[in-house]
Amino acid sequence: MPQPLPKFVEINDELTDRLSAGSVLSEMEFYRYIRSIESVNDRAVQSYLYAMANAAYGQKEKAVAFFEEALGYGVDIAPDNYLAYINDAGSFSEVKELSHRLAKAVVKKQIFHSAYQTSLFSGNLEQASFYAKKYMNIADVKERQEMASSLSDAAKEIQKFKERSGLTDADFQLVADATISVVETHGCKITGLSYQSVREESAHSYVVLVKSRDPEKVAEMNIDLAFALADYDQLTDKRFSAWFKGQEADHNASFS
Repeated sequence: MPQPLPKFVEINDELTDRLSAGSVLSEMEFYRYIRSIESVNDRAVQSYLYAMANAAYGQKEKAVAFFEEALGYGVDIAPDNYLAYINDAGSFSEVKELSHRLAKAVVKKQIFHSAYQTSLFSGNLEQASFYAKKYMNIADVKERQEMASSLSDAAKEIQKFKERSGLTDADFQLVADATISVVETHGCKITGLSYQSVREESAHSYVVLVKSRDPEKVAEMNIDLAFALADYDQLTDKRFSAWFKGQEADHNASFS
């Protein structure tokens, strides 16, 4: 006869399902989980489950505090789900800071991959390469090949874009920083980057893909970005444009 799952596993699975579905707990549900968690006789596990419950209840500040406590206790599952939660509920800067901090403390593919992406979106190819290699060191053959291809393609596209647009490394960093600033201001999520060129027209574009179905919001972001870039005299004679493109995300944050 199958044995029942330990209580903490059952609670974690239920909260993970709710977070993955983006379904917020009601007040009654939240306090029911809190009472169940109080019965778990392990302070480390409790701190992690309190984090998950508060995350599912929409209490970000409390969730973060409990996740940090769980990290201190060394709860193995905490880093991945903490990062998944911040990916969903936090800003780009918060995701970048956390993924880079966790990458120094734990060895996990999801964390290295997030650190790679945030570095790439920030315009720092050298840093992205560093985290890509850490990811590939623990990935399986298929994942390793995919990451190697992603890094190689990114390096080629960035170099080609800079050469065709006339941007120096410092100029490129200014553009990346400006896009991140606008994304932060509008509370958007970056889903990808695209470097587009029409050589016959000397038109070269730095396109930031963002999670948004609101064309007015994306238009406002593009106006803000245009004004931000106009402040840099060194970019005036460069052959490029930078803009945002809204798209639907492929999936919600991945909790485990």
